Amino acid sequence: MRLLAGALLLALLAGCVTPASVSPANAPGAADLLKMIPSFGKVVKVGDLGNEPVVRVAPDGTVYVAALQHVYVSVDNGTSFKEVDFKGALPIYASDSALAVAPDGHAYVAFDWPYAGETAVCDSKDKGATWHCSPIVVPGATDRMWIVAPTEKDAYLVTGEQLDRPTFAATHDAGQSWSMTSMDWTEEVQGEDLVWDPVLKEVVEAADNPDGNGGWGVRTIATDGTYKGFAPVALPAPGTASMGVDAAGSWWAATCADPKAKECAPAVASSADQGKTWTIHNLTFSGKTLLMPFVTAGAAGQVAMGWYETNASSADDATAEWRFVVAHSTDGQTFRTDVLSPEPVHKGGMCRAVTCLGDNRFAGDFIGLAFGPDGSLHATWNKQTGAKLLPVGQSPTPYTEVDYARTTS
Repeated sequence: MRLLAGALLLALLAGCVTPASVSPANAPGAADLLKMIPSFGKVVKVGDLGNEPVVRVAPDGTVYVAALQHVYVSVDNGTSFKEVDFKGALPIYASDSALAVAPDGHAYVAFDWPYAGETAVCDSKDKGATWHCSPIVVPGATDRMWIVAPTEKDAYLVTGEQLDRPTFAATHDAGQSWSMTSMDWTEEVQGEDLVWDPVLKEVVEAADNPDGNGGWGVRTIATDGTYKGFAPVALPAPGTASMGVDAAGSWWAATCADPKAKECAPAVASSADQGKTWTIHNLTFSGKTLLMPFVTAGAAGQVAMGWYETNASSADDATAEWRFVVAHSTDGQTFRTDVLSPEPVHKGGMCRAVTCLGDNRFAGDFIGLAFGPDGSLHATWNKQTGAKLLPVGQSPTPYTEVDYARTTS
């Protein structure tokens, strides 16, 4: 945490992030502006199976949620969900998964099978009723894939060959065929969600710095699917790098609010020059520890960041009670913060990544956020359930469910 704070302080001094650019969470007139930001409706249970939920929304309002090897679809604006069989006869013991929806509503699910094996892509043009599958888009032992579909014909995928070496593939015929386009054996870092930059006309991805010295940066993928390289960003991430790009081409990234504070309070930073300079926007944060920040963006100035937080001073604290929180804005200036879990989503320690196993990794590694075509914000997360929501270490062992909510007014 001290290293992150130090990095941000250096960035401030270097002029990449100026103190004057840090906007207060409660600026004059903010109360009136907050009333104009849509609020979330009721929480909907998506299903009992899966974690690391990813959400995408089609132009007609169809909502897709992928939670590892489980895919759910809602055709009633998120009021209810039904699990669909997207993989056909492909056997899956456990899998990562990713989602993309093209401008014409064509949905893609990328996953690995049977377990940390080949990366496959299945796609649907009829709201998940039927699926066409490409079983081997990237062969070998793969892990943690992401996919984006910026046009009706083009979709781009990244997966970790030998689990963590970034390998890229693309389709230019709406999923009928795929080709591997690039592979970097020198990097051993899994990245985050793929994002389309409408100004650069390129795919960008937040990823940890492959030099092993800390920090993060941005990978860039050209429209032909080739990997153009990695550029470090002079901005600390609150544990996990995450970024989005809005319709005007502004970059938004998760960061820390105060470089002098011992704890990293979440903030979101914006850049109008592809990461050269940043403006930090403070967010309301009532906890002491956060995990799994995730950023998404929609129309110009429309941005959201979600995370799990607890009042405990450490993520390892056995007494920690975790809640799911989303901060969102319609203009990129005023942010509304909502706690979407009235009850704790988890009690006990929480962790992520392959070094973390057991009940403490109940949520996996990610949450899901996406804006719909009408500007509504959709959120998915995991909740630990059971008769008494017992802390980790007590019996019976709790299980998890996937929950969802969207802004409605």
